Amino acid sequence: MELKKTSPLNFTTVLVAQNADGPITTLTATPKDQLARVSVESTFELNYVGKNLIHHPLVLTYYSINSNTMFDDTIRESDHLASNLELWEDKREGLFSTTPMTLSSGPRSTHIELLFTNGFAALGGTKQPDEGPFLTVIAAIVSLKSMEGSLTLTSAEDGIVTHPNIDYGLLTNEFDLIALQQALLNADTLLTLHLDGTDADKEAYIKKNLITVYRPVGTWNCQDEF
Repeated sequence: MELKKTSPLNFTTVLVAQNADGPITTLTATPKDQLARVSVESTFELNYVGKNLIHHPLVLTYYSINSNTMFDDTIRESDHLASNLELWEDKREGLFSTTPMTLSSGPRSTHIELLFTNGFAALGGTKQPDEGPFLTVIAAIVSLKSMEGSLTLTSAEDGIVTHPNIDYGLLTNEFDLIALQQALLNADTLLTLHLDGTDADKEAYIKKNLITVYRPVGTWNCQDEF
């Protein structure tokens, strides 16, 4: 599968083939009413395209610890980082060989997962501190209930659709917020910490620091109704 790019931020066409030498099929998918608003002709109508967008939300918490075995200095110092990368490329060993395992969603999977990361994982807008060893705990929702996100068009210029409006619909179902609150509590329990803070404090922290796992899905539902 190949994406036909129009800029670093968007694409207009997906080209699909069964193998490298096979015939190429061109696919585009946008609801008819959205196409009409940006003066693009519709060739086949699928009402649910662009709807039901879902994304896995996660929240990171950072713990300052007393240890000399964390990866923080390796991340801060380019020489250490380069040597670890070389070790992984040559022997598949070292820092980059210890990646977390991701669970699959399903009727028997858990709703939440905790990923314990060696060092300060500077994800989202968070910056790594200049000093100190850290443990990062990532609380993620694996089986979420917020499924009302959407992807809609903004405009088309010279036949090229500009960057769309993307709404992940995060925490639109109250269950997901409660699940993340429980995940933060579970992390403190596993680390045998007794931190102060109410559910309202956890809710405020979650809403302020919520990020995603970079894998939105669900906007091309090829059926008329659920």
